[in-house]
This record gives sequence, structure tokens and C-alpha cells, in this order.
Amino acid sequence: IVYVYAGMGYLGYEFLLDDYNQRTDEYGGSIENRIRFVREMLETTRDVVGDRCAVALRVSLEELRGKPSEHFESEAHEVVSLLSDVPDLWDVKMDSSPTDCGSSRFNDEGAHEPIINFVKSVTDKPVVGVGRFTSPDTMVSQIRRGVLDLIGGSQGHGCGRQAVAGDGSGHNIRLQQPRLGYAFDSYHERIRVPGGL
Repeated sequence: IVYVYAGMGYLGYEFLLDDYNQRTDEYGGSIENRIRFVREMLETTRDVVGDRCAVALRVSLEELRGKPSEHFESEAHEVVSLLSDVPDLWDVKMDSSPTDCGSSRFNDEGAHEPIINFVKSVTDKPVVGVGRFTSPDTMVSQIRRGVLDLIGGSQGHGCGRQAVAGDGSGHNIRLQQPRLGYAFDSYHERIRVPGGL
């Protein structure tokens, strides 16, 4: 699976939101124009990989879900509707790390559901999501109720020893003990240090 990102502040995400996208050309203004860049990224990726693998869209929907749309319940509904058949797989999430990856001490399990629960009703493509899951029962419930088709997770959840340390900026870094050295995981970045620390 090759992923195209339109979430977490990446460029595709900034094109989708009129808070960031102040363009006045064919890539700005209406939601149809603001999705153009994401659509073109998906189509270009499809052209390059052909039928050798699937093309997924990872998209943040929290802010879009809060924006009214003229023809849909929200701009999130409109984005998914307009792109519904373009990716092979939808990977849906919240927008920012505090709401998307926050500690289960502060965020309820399955907290993403009210934001992403509509996606499967708009597309026939498979939908994967995360949601601060701590219980297999909650995961199975979301699949059985048709909220998601698949549950996503980090490789660090359940592999080897883990510890959490601060990086001085208020963000947590999870240290994992894989087979060789440590992998540092600060949000979505991984650095392998051969032989450990």
C-alpha cells in the first residue's frame, strides 16, 4: 500500500482547509477546488504504481467535520463524497496529535468515532481508523457496527519493552526495544540506532 497524506498539517491537508488555503486560482476557494491537489496526488500516485499495489488516502477530518457545507452535513462529508472512489483505502483520523494520539488517561477510547463515523456511508472503499483503542471489544464493536473495516495500530503497541520520555518540547517520545537498537517514535518519525543507546 502506498499512502498519500492529507492530514496532520501536511501539504495536502493545508490545501483542504480554507484557513490555510488562501489561493485564488483553481486550487483555492470552493471545496471542489481545494480537493484538486489531493485528487491529483492520488491520481499521480496511481499512475506511477499502476496495479502493483493499492493507493491509500490518510486524511484528517476533525476540522473539516466542524465546517458547514452548502450541500452536505459538513466539509468532511463533502471531501469524502467528492473523493469517494479515488483512493483504494481510506485511513481516517483526527487532526492534531493531542486529539489523535493523546494519552488514554485524557482521551476516551474510541474518541475518533463521532468524527469519522460517516465515512463508510459515503464510500464503498475499505476504511481503516485508529482511536486510542485499549480494548479488543471496542475495536470489534466498531467493525461490527460498520464504523470501520480495519483497525490501524503502531508497530510499537505490543512489541518489546517500551518507556516514555520527554523531549523538552512538551511532546512524549516512546522508546521501543526492537531486535536491533532502539527506535525513537516522536509522532510519525522513526530513527533506528544500531546497537542501542
